[in-house]
Amino acid sequence: SAPELAIDIDIDEIPREIPTLPTSPESLNFMQQLIAEAKKKPALLKSFTDVGNAERLTYRFGENIRYVWMGQRKGKWVTWDGKRWRFDDGAHLILLSIASAKMIPDEAADFDDAKFRAAILNWSKASQSEGKINSASSLARVHKIDLSTLDANPWLFNLQNGTIDL
Repeated sequence: SAPELAIDIDIDEIPREIPTLPTSPESLNFMQQLIAEAKKKPALLKSFTDVGNAERLTYRFGENIRYVWMGQRKGKWVTWDGKRWRFDDGAHLILLSIASAKMIPDEAADFDDAKFRAAILNWSKASQSEGKINSASSLARVHKIDLSTLDANPWLFNLQNGTIDL
C-alpha cells in the first residue's frame, strides 16, 4: 500500500503582528474572511509552475487585489479591505499568496494516483518558499486597474457604514 501523504497545513492562523504592514485589525480580520471564503471554492488544478501559482492566486482572491499600472502610483498594489480599496505595501498580497500556496493540497483530493497526489503536495511545499510566493505575486500583476476608475463618480461619498449619493 502507498504511504500516507501528509503535510502540515494551517492557514487559519494569520500573524497579528506584521512589521511591514501598516494596517488595522479590521483589515487583517477581512483578510481572514477572504481566506475562509477562498477555502470554500472548488480546487482548481493548475500547472506546477509560477504561472500556475499566479493563476491560483487570482482565481481565489482576484476580485480583491489589483495592480496599479498607470499614473503617479504606478507599480503599487491596492487591496480591498472590506470597505475600500487601499494601497498595500505588498503585505496583504503576500498573506493571500501564502494562503493560496497552502491551499494547493486541495487539488489532490480528486486523484487516486499516489504519485500524482505526492507531486501536488510537494509542489505545495515548494510554493511556500519566499521565491515562489514573490513570483506568484509578481505574475499576478496582470490583474491591473487604472486608479481613476476607483473614484469615478464624484457624487458618491464613501463612509465607514455605507455610501452617500450626493
